[in-house]
Amino acid sequence: PANGLGTAKASYMVAAAKVSGYDLDVMVLAQNERMARFRTVAGPAVANIYASELKVEKTETDFILKFTLNENATSVKIDILDSENIIKTIDAGALNKGVQSVSVSLTELPTGSFTWSVTASTEAVDRPVKISDDSRPELQFYSPRGVAVDNNFETQQGAHSYAGSVSWAGSSSPMRLAVAEDGKVYVTDWSDAHPGVWIMDPAAPSAPFVPVFSGLTKATSGLSSINGVNVHGSISHCWVLGKGEDTRLYTFDEDWAKEKILVYILSMKIMWMQWQPAPAMYCNTTLARWLLHGSKLPVPLFTMMR
Repeated sequence: PANGLGTAKASYMVAAAKVSGYDLDVMVLAQNERMARFRTVAGPAVANIYASELKVEKTETDFILKFTLNENATSVKIDILDSENIIKTIDAGALNKGVQSVSVSLTELPTGSFTWSVTASTEAVDRPVKISDDSRPELQFYSPRGVAVDNNFETQQGAHSYAGSVSWAGSSSPMRLAVAEDGKVYVTDWSDAHPGVWIMDPAAPSAPFVPVFSGLTKATSGLSSINGVNVHGSISHCWVLGKGEDTRLYTFDEDWAKEKILVYILSMKIMWMQWQPAPAMYCNTTLARWLLHGSKLPVPLFTMMR
């Protein structure tokens, strides 16, 4: 029946279902009723919605609550909390994808310190869906070898994804990517002709990438040194922990200290330090061999060694 089964009492009911991928097809037969068939229907191709880049600006009369939606929202609710208690809820209604702002009068809140949260709703997502457009040039990649996601929603580019899509010196140039806590993207190069690590500023992606290591003497193998002290070689992987002057760069190097992980402490004032002695090394032979062949990423190992 078009409206499904009726409401008459049934002493027995049988059902069968078929699962195909993310779809469910159900047949139901009930006493005193006909047979009904139900199936899931794929919804529109929308992203799983969330709010990011939450910021507050204060004027003489209002708090301006700013945030960014990654998808059009059918409803948005803002809760303002004093410790764990909600002291005010704002129904912002339906809002479009992009940067949004909601004003709250200072007279509507008591004196104190507050936190706030944004709950956004839209069509439910019950399966992976492709929401990108292949015709967009920025989504067309040349031999991508690395991808990284900025999972820090407090950065300006929070939840953005990055993929290597330029050709520097060959198929492994550039190689892997990593995102630091401050949102900067670190790009490795595994080639002999162009070895090292570069930093891309997401706020200015078209600007020249800044080399972490510079002013070095490079051998044909890719091994680079200064005054006879080895600094790095061809780097296949990297990971970054900390921020500011406590930023630590972890690398896996093909040419120098093979089967070891090198650790560099970066400074905000200089992009690399002349190591006396050389950078610290960690050794795990089995994991290092996996990394040497490019089949594993170093994230779990680096997290353990912090």
